[in-house]
Amino acid sequence: DAGNIGYQEMFQTFNMGVGFVVVCRQRSADRVIQSLRTDGLKPSVIGSVEEGHGVTLGEFGVHYDSY
Repeated sequence: DAGNIGYQEMFQTFNMGVGFVVVCRQRSADRVIQSLRTDGLKPSVIGSVEEGHGVTLGEFGVHYDSY
């Protein structure tokens, strides 16, 4: 807010990463999450992969056709 920069520009300009990411089939998600919790980690589901073009960050209202 202080810099008056929109999410679109922030995600394009800055490293807005989340750290370590595990990608798995949806049907395996519960087992993967439980395994990570057993190891003392705090996993979160942060998105999904769908057929189409580009990347959409829904909660921020941002869409990129290319990056």
